[in-house]
Amino acid sequence: MNLGNNTYVNTHSEFPDNTHRDTLLIPKSITQGSLPPIVVEFQWTVTEDSMNRGVLYCTHVYRRYKKHPILLITCISKVSPSSY
Repeated sequence: MNLGNNTYVNTHSEFPDNTHRDTLLIPKSITQGSLPPIVVEFQWTVTEDSMNRGVLYCTHVYRRYKKHPILLITCISKVSPSSY
């Protein structure tokens, strides 16, 4: 699949309940094929709570775009031991 550089765009990432994610990428044409939105989160420490927030963000994205998103959590420092 040849997607090119302009396939995804960064979009508004705040929802009505005032939650927001670090980056939300959506296909330029949300109806284009089966390309999903991508939720990107950067966490200094990944915890169970931060993973649950990621799931909440994905639920918001699904409600808005009617497509199941991909969630990418990037851990900057460490994963909390209670998270696994």
